[in-house]
Amino acid sequence: MIFLFVFGDDIEEVLGHWRFLAFYLLCGIGSALLFVLSSSGSNTPLIGASGAVAGVLSAYLLFRPCARVTCLLGLIPLRLRAFWIICGWAIWQVVEAANRVQDGIAYWGHVGGLITGAVLFIVMRPTGVCLFDCVHSEPVFAAGKFERPDVMRVVMYIGAAIPAVAAITPLAWLTMPANQWRTCTGYPGIDWDTQIESCTTLIQSGQERARDRAFAYNNRGHAWFAKGDNDRATADYSEAIRLDPKNAEYLNERCWARAVAGRELPLAVSDCTEALRIAPNDANIMDSRGFVYLRLNRLDDAVADYDEALRRNPKQAGSLYGRGLAKLKKGDAAGGEADIAAAKAIRADIAEEFARYGVTPVCAPLGEKQAED
Repeated sequence: MIFLFVFGDDIEEVLGHWRFLAFYLLCGIGSALLFVLSSSGSNTPLIGASGAVAGVLSAYLLFRPCARVTCLLGLIPLRLRAFWIICGWAIWQVVEAANRVQDGIAYWGHVGGLITGAVLFIVMRPTGVCLFDCVHSEPVFAAGKFERPDVMRVVMYIGAAIPAVAAITPLAWLTMPANQWRTCTGYPGIDWDTQIESCTTLIQSGQERARDRAFAYNNRGHAWFAKGDNDRATADYSEAIRLDPKNAEYLNERCWARAVAGRELPLAVSDCTEALRIAPNDANIMDSRGFVYLRLNRLDDAVADYDEALRRNPKQAGSLYGRGLAKLKKGDAAGGEADIAAAKAIRADIAEEFARYGVTPVCAPLGEKQAED
């Protein structure tokens, strides 16, 4: 917002109020589009107007690169040309974006705003407005000698080209991973084999950071699990956990895969317990551990975890159905049937899902309800 306050009024003055408003909004849109392209696998919301402000900076760099701006270096005030401030900031954004730094700042959004702002200002500026106008800026003295405006103009053209080339060059490098991420994430309409292929390409590309590779392993694990290959799914979840050991989602996925397979159930309990240590209020993890306890016939523990899951999410059909099965095994026929009926009211196919996992309610002799694996 300080950048907008310092540089925005000059761009608004040269473009006019309404044209500046359109310019500012379009810069924000361009910023968001490049962010989506670069982070298609992310579920993090994009908030703020910094991409649009980046577009204003590009316009100012093209319009008045020689203008002097007072800034603080610590407590020391300095008078620097806008060129040095804006180009320095732009190069910083490109470097952070290319390195896929994840610190909560949308660097690719800033790069998108810079590119959009440069293109739009060239197109939208009124007739007669020159680019790289150093003639109307105050003279620059270096060692007591005046720097000729034509020399400065050449310097500005070269300097402005540096961040532009730096911003555009990574786009070619970015395009392939972005397309792969769209399919690796598993959007609707993408088949499991295509998702597995895309995730494998990303994992083997050597371009992704450890956390991004972990995300790709996790997504590939989802695809293997959906295809019924629990061994490969568990192996991919394990690799995701190795790369990002503090991710509760990955631990929960491995816990669930082991629970569904009905193997390594004590390890599944450990996975879910560690996930709950990281994310203690996650209803899905409570549900997963409840299912593991159900398979281990630890019915009191299963009911306790399902109770906690339902306290956090009362409409979770799997927790209702699992608790119903546990109650049936404990001899609470009325409570079990009530939970099962409530689960089916939320999801009509919940019984079929549990049946695929090998867990079904059956009638015991003398009408006593039981649940058997």
